[in-house]
Amino acid sequence: MKKMTTIALVVAGLAIGVQTATTTHASVKLADGYLNETTVFNRGYVTTKKAIKTNLYRNINGQKVRYTIPKGSTMSVATVGYTENHGQIKTNISLNLSNTSYTFKKTFSDFNAHHGYWLKTDSMALKKDTFKLANTQNKLGGLTFEAGTGVKHLTAKTATPMFTVTDNGYLQYYSSAKIKNAKQLDGDWNFAIANVKPTNTRKIIKVKRAKNVTYLYYTKPINGLKEYKIKSGLYRLKINHMIGQNRTQKFETGEEVISLTWTNYYVGGKRFYVVQEY
Repeated sequence: MKKMTTIALVVAGLAIGVQTATTTHASVKLADGYLNETTVFNRGYVTTKKAIKTNLYRNINGQKVRYTIPKGSTMSVATVGYTENHGQIKTNISLNLSNTSYTFKKTFSDFNAHHGYWLKTDSMALKKDTFKLANTQNKLGGLTFEAGTGVKHLTAKTATPMFTVTDNGYLQYYSSAKIKNAKQLDGDWNFAIANVKPTNTRKIIKVKRAKNVTYLYYTKPINGLKEYKIKSGLYRLKINHMIGQNRTQKFETGEEVISLTWTNYYVGGKRFYVVQEY
């Protein structure tokens, strides 16, 4: 009997908290040459061992060009799954491009409201000759940092600065004016910021980590963030995860009660938070 199962890691192209895959193969066997989908799901990122042609197309200089993922690219996992046939498991994977830079994403024909700004590939075979588990991951991937100490209101419009760190190595900063013009709502931005053009973007040239602290290095400061100037043309942003200081609060919106959990950070000495669950 043939069976198909798919496990989603992201919703609407944005991480909503990694869930643990719970598939069990019991008496069946993983087919030769395939990676275990649960292991890949839990890692969250894979590295390509060869160039991969995708179903996605980019608009380059007025031409529609099929997108090929280069060999050696580290990619975020969108979904994993498997098919079972006569006791043999063949796994598959879909790759997530939703947490790449706005400049890169906007060249794709599928990056639009119809697709919910969720940019991912079709499923493909999760084979060992095509993929391997990534050694490094964007530990800030899928997180939207918002200035402040936490969510204040769900229905009142606010305009607080935000930033993200993309999988292709960019810091994207959104000023309060940009957020106000985008008509985002406090606590509701996690599903809508994907199609907003950042106020400033910086290519991250180096990342360092020490316990709960991440350091990002880039060449020019960003108005609104507080970096440390190492020398001319080199700045460092310190992101300090305040472990153990999560907050949960319930909000009433008419007949519905919404519970939000967020994590607190100090970014360059300023308070920021990231909504983790809702």
